Amino acid sequence: MAFYQGIAPGMSGLGYTTYSRGRMIWAGLAGIQYLPTGAIIASALSRDPANVETAGNETEPETPQTSTTVSNNIPLLPSALTSYPGVLRAGLLMGRIGNQGGTVNSANSGGTTVSGFYRPSIIGVLQAAAVSNASSITVTAATATELLRLYALGITTANLIGYDSGNSTFRSAAITSITGGYGGSGNATTITCTVATIGSMSMLPGTFIVPNDGSQYPVTFVDEQFGLNVIDNYGNTVAAGNSSGNNALYAAPFPRVPLAGGIVNVLNIVNYPSTALNSLYGTANYTTAQLLTLSAWIKSNLNSGGGVTTVASATGNVNYGGKFNFTDDYGL
Repeated sequence: MAFYQGIAPGMSGLGYTTYSRGRMIWAGLAGIQYLPTGAIIASALSRDPANVETAGNETEPETPQTSTTVSNNIPLLPSALTSYPGVLRAGLLMGRIGNQGGTVNSANSGGTTVSGFYRPSIIGVLQAAAVSNASSITVTAATATELLRLYALGITTANLIGYDSGNSTFRSAAITSITGGYGGSGNATTITCTVATIGSMSMLPGTFIVPNDGSQYPVTFVDEQFGLNVIDNYGNTVAAGNSSGNNALYAAPFPRVPLAGGIVNVLNIVNYPSTALNSLYGTANYTTAQLLTLSAWIKSNLNSGGGVTTVASATGNVNYGGKFNFTDDYGL
């Protein structure tokens, strides 16, 4: 279907339409509960780097058709229009900056005024092992673009959460001193930084690259079928109701924040680990048990219900998670 997404950057009148293909995050709708007041997304910190066109993307700006070829009955787009990081897809995992009332270091989030705002929990995944004290990490071109975009906003730190190559232990590691330097070509790009605090171990390909401001623990997800826009039709970051109190990171509405109920379709959770998605995990040969641990970490955070997360996180971290059921718990 074609529709104009709910952002009004200027005067009323004709605007661009958007071809969208919905993603259903719910396999069952019974008992779904949302945060009554909704929430706020730190829109300048929030992108979906992996939202690219692959045989018909979920959200595609309408352009004049340049040939008679169609992809799944959607007009063919120019090759330059294949990436839509400004649309947060249904199933994108979201975390809460500052956890439960925590203080946010400005080097990690761009300012303490966004504490309590939401942003994506996973920026990308490693494409090659990251060794201790390494001077760079290897990521996809889309992830590199996002890390450098965040660097331009003053965000110079991140975390790694995943398995090490030594004891095959699920753990976290710090990425510090991210700079504007990068290289590489094709789908893999290197980001200049420092990887620390993992001793002599290497973090395996497929390790999650996450923020370092509390939002690295996913406590909810986007469930809007056609996604949420955090940029307008001019490519500018959405600043709905922005004021000086919102810092320069702006604020976008998060109208429906899932809290509990329903059955979540894990096949549409972005970056959800499974055997079927093993190709997303670089060259790592993950066992079924390791993939289950990665997915269990996601579920434990989503189901934390205000509890303390103890795996691959700082002791005493309290999250605003909810209570959900998942399709793979029932073999679906």
